[in-house]
Amino acid sequence: DVLQGLHSLLWNTGIKQSLSELEIFASLVAAIIHDFEHTGTTNSFHVERRSHMAVLYNDKSVLENHHLSAAFQIMHRTEYNILSGLSNEDYKEFRALVIEMVLATDMSAHFQQVKAMKALLTAPDIAPDR
Repeated sequence: DVLQGLHSLLWNTGIKQSLSELEIFASLVAAIIHDFEHTGTTNSFHVERRSHMAVLYNDKSVLENHHLSAAFQIMHRTEYNILSGLSNEDYKEFRALVIEMVLATDMSAHFQQVKAMKALLTAPDIAPDR
């Protein structure tokens, strides 16, 4: 489960010390909603079939855009609004973070993301100026 894996990563590695409470909250929500209302098909399937969702999201990260849209629509309902206590500034940051994280789950970007991560991991450490 993505949420359980993320929780373990955050709490067992010390990564959470580098994140704000808002970033942790956004990460956990993104993990929860990343496959919300998944159709059991792929983005390619939707694009090839010219499905309603493919048309709605212009063939770009169709499922990921749907997961986000559907989840935020529910979170905007009064009875489910877990975001009501956020300031406008925090809401905007939260939403941007969740959108970025869920869109990053589109497998069409996977290999580019892996390449970028490998480049970061193999880059020489840069000492801060003192």
